[in-house]
Amino acid sequence: MSAAPISAGHEDVDRRRWFITIGIGLAVWVAQRLALIVAMALDGPVVSRLTRWDGRWYSAIAAGGYHWPNPMFGHTDPWISDLAFLPGLPALGRMIILVTGMSPHLAILIAAQMGFLTAAVVITAVGHRVAGPTAAVLLVACWGAAPRAVVESMGYTEGWFIALVGLGLLAILSGRWILAGTFVGVAGLFRASVAPVCIVLGIAWLTSLCTKAEAGQRWRRFIGMALSPLGLLTWFVIVAHRTGRWNGYLVVQKAWGSGMGTLLDTWEDLHSRIDHVPFDWRYIGLVALAWCMYLALGIVMAVRREQVWLTVYVLVTVIFVGHMQGYFNSKARFLLPAFPAFLPVARLLDRSPRWLQAVFVLVISAVSTWWSLDILGHNISP
Repeated sequence: MSAAPISAGHEDVDRRRWFITIGIGLAVWVAQRLALIVAMALDGPVVSRLTRWDGRWYSAIAAGGYHWPNPMFGHTDPWISDLAFLPGLPALGRMIILVTGMSPHLAILIAAQMGFLTAAVVITAVGHRVAGPTAAVLLVACWGAAPRAVVESMGYTEGWFIALVGLGLLAILSGRWILAGTFVGVAGLFRASVAPVCIVLGIAWLTSLCTKAEAGQRWRRFIGMALSPLGLLTWFVIVAHRTGRWNGYLVVQKAWGSGMGTLLDTWEDLHSRIDHVPFDWRYIGLVALAWCMYLALGIVMAVRREQVWLTVYVLVTVIFVGHMQGYFNSKARFLLPAFPAFLPVARLLDRSPRWLQAVFVLVISAVSTWWSLDILGHNISP
């Protein structure tokens, strides 16, 4: 028997295993989402609660476009504009509205869920590539139950952002730097927090200058790095044109209370909240612990010598979120793109009995569902 048919047979088996792994990972993630929806249905309306907060703004943009300088939803500061919300998700929602005629709220929810479904597939694919099939399923299960995973069932833009960033990471793992930069560049049209991946691509280019990498490799890394911020920069230019200020996007973000600072600024913010009586553990304490958890997992990745670019990405993301100012209660949501942080947990469980893996997934899913219901029952956004 020749080597070629044997090789082709192995490829068919590997491809089949890949699709099976993706299917199982997606099924686990969907089950986590359905658990929350069923629990919500027993307690009241579903769609209206899943399209609150950011979903409300995205729905309005999808229906009527952006507004400047008119403030919305009762705000009086003219700089509190919907220009703070990037155009990726509203554009997809608008397409669904035009094709189906459905309501903006439902269109945004569907567009967002398409993104989260894609993200679950991509996360499973990343796990499968670096850790194997079982660890891949456990990785997406951990992400599906992570702090603030409630937004994975809502009209939020994180799904498409994480999917595109994850595709960029997959491209990095396979050495396709230009493709990686392209995916990250598109991700910048969904969320502004593309800096960690841009930094990873920048470090990759710098390391190629310090090593004996061939000229073509250096150029590919440079082009990937150059492409990565283009989506966000495009929106930056559009907002500058709409507002008449070169830094219009930054001014809009400042009006919303968002910006960058230092870790000391974040600590002082947390300390002031701790001193507040009564201290809200659900929105502040648990979020602070979530940041510490991601940091610890990133350090474990470094100690265990996980894939270097994934490790750098996680640590840069954690540090970046630590420097972000405003919306402290949302920091756990901002960390959802750091899904490779759960690789050490997935690898550890990969060596455990199947029953223990099942119990672990059930427990974290139940806790996540309870916390999600608690968040949806209050007025502070996740």
